[in-house]
Amino acid sequence: MPFPHLNRTALLLGVFIIICASIPCATYAATTDKTSLPSIEAILENIDTAFAQISDISGQVDVEQIYADGSVVQAQVKVDALLSGVLRMTFLKPDTFAGSIFIFNKKSNRAIQYSPLTEQAINQSIDQVLTDRSVFASVDQLFSLPSPDDYELTVLAVETINKVSHVVVSAQSKTDSDSWRYRFWINQQTWLASKLQITDKDNKPVMVISINGIKLNQNLKEATLNKLPAGTQYINR
Repeated sequence: MPFPHLNRTALLLGVFIIICASIPCATYAATTDKTSLPSIEAILENIDTAFAQISDISGQVDVEQIYADGSVVQAQVKVDALLSGVLRMTFLKPDTFAGSIFIFNKKSNRAIQYSPLTEQAINQSIDQVLTDRSVFASVDQLFSLPSPDDYELTVLAVETINKVSHVVVSAQSKTDSDSWRYRFWINQQTWLASKLQITDKDNKPVMVISINGIKLNQNLKEATLNKLPAGTQYINR
């Protein structure tokens, strides 16, 4: 689960990242008693079990990014995905990117970037896209935890947010001490990540991903996820 540094071009082109100055102060009750916290092994097992029962998933990702100069970028993206390996991201906001579509098909190793302004779709390999920027090219990278082989995972707390229990897990690279730090909120009803906060090595807030309105197993079809507006001009690279 790669999370290298993202720039604003990457965000505006389709990386749905939310950056905020602090953890939202929603009403919640937190438990930090280590004896009452679930183990990371149990959490990973529950996540694996949850994903095994999901064929498709949809949700809305609200995006806000704050830069060192104080400027803010906000976006909203609709996500539809098949667990078999197709991920579709449709921009809803900002208006300048509304209607832009990114489609990642792992089975065919193809990435399509559609612009409603030009009515063109750039069709290239996922490998080509990943060399240019960091993207969430599969649904498990968005809704799950990174691999414990690559990241040190620590259970921090259990928080009840809006009457739903979430276990909070931190993740830090095992090989790069200067890399970003991650904090995941895992919904203990669905065992899917509903929020991710990212800070830099100095613990300064960098980003947060919030996922809302998650819907599971709606019988989504690959043809529907791959569909683009009539008249789209494809540019193969």
